[in-house]
Amino acid sequence: MAITTPECTVPTSAPVLHKLKRNDIRRAIVGSRQLRYFVAVARERNFTRAVEKLHIAQPPLSRAIQQLEDEFGVALFDRASRPLALTDAGRVLFEQAVQMLDRMDEMKAMVARLRNAELTRLGIGFVASTLYG
Repeated sequence: MAITTPECTVPTSAPVLHKLKRNDIRRAIVGSRQLRYFVAVARERNFTRAVEKLHIAQPPLSRAIQQLEDEFGVALFDRASRPLALTDAGRVLFEQAVQMLDRMDEMKAMVARLRNAELTRLGIGFVASTLYG
């Protein structure tokens, strides 16, 4: 069985993680952060309120949104309207980003449960002679 994308085909049994370059991992993490920032702005419909909710400064938030817009090649917000409004592309990205971020949170929770299950072990022992005597 293999995973096929337009770029390549990767066997599902192949150990892919060790082949990822540091920049690929960093880009995925930055992408996740950018999407979280985008979702916060879209929900708040205001950069200032999103900054307060995210506990970050305005320039990094604005830069992250600009990087997303540059990456997709479209405006995600109609900045002329108050409160901010999503463009058609922004609405599509918002729906997909929310689903993706929810799924990422679920995966983190599953991995944490597995990690905790490995750490928590209960051993029960008995001496057979005490049962019959």
